Amino acid sequence: DCGGQLRRVGEDVSEMLDMIVAQLKVIEIARC
Repeated sequence: DCGGQLRRVGEDVSEMLDMIVAQLKVIEIARC
C-alpha cells in the first residue's frame, strides 16, 4: 500500500521539522 507508506514518511518529516524549528527557537532565545 503505497499511500500508507507515503503518509508515514510525511509524518516522520513533519516530526523532524518540528524538532528543527524547536531547536532554532532555543538557539534564538540563547542568543538574546
